[in-house]
Amino acid sequence: MRQGYALITGGRQGVGYFVSLGAHRFLTSQGWPTQGRILALVPINEQPDYDFAEPMYFGRGRSERRRQMLRQAPVFLMICGRSGTTHEYEIACRYGTPVIPLGITGGAARVAWSEILSRLHEAYQGRISLQEFQRLNEAMEPEELARLAIELAVRLTMAWSGR
Repeated sequence: MRQGYALITGGRQGVGYFVSLGAHRFLTSQGWPTQGRILALVPINEQPDYDFAEPMYFGRGRSERRRQMLRQAPVFLMICGRSGTTHEYEIACRYGTPVIPLGITGGAARVAWSEILSRLHEAYQGRISLQEFQRLNEAMEPEELARLAIELAVRLTMAWSGR
């Protein structure tokens, strides 16, 4: 995790848990503090499902939390998913939040990957090439896929930071 960046998840089991756990392990293995780097957006009066994420309270339910999370996020990284992830994708598109779907993970991310492929230049304004985008739907080592996703997320964050 680069300096100045934080991981934001919905604080629940599944992908959010595993991504947060990986970030926590990486930060601690480097001797870096985790404070303010792994955040879980949860509804008011709830706690994250795991104790290594710092809670941030938004809204009273899932829909409101999703809207707040995607309003705050400079990029939405999509990993597999079902109806909730599809809802988050729709919200991100409405807000103009750039989406990086890891199509190879299947589910809602694969559907979003196919949809974005049909309008690639419009979606990224030329900041992600067709070859880079296609790689998000190719089999590769998890570490390589993570590096690619982070590289693209940082690029889009830098480009859209003034939005």
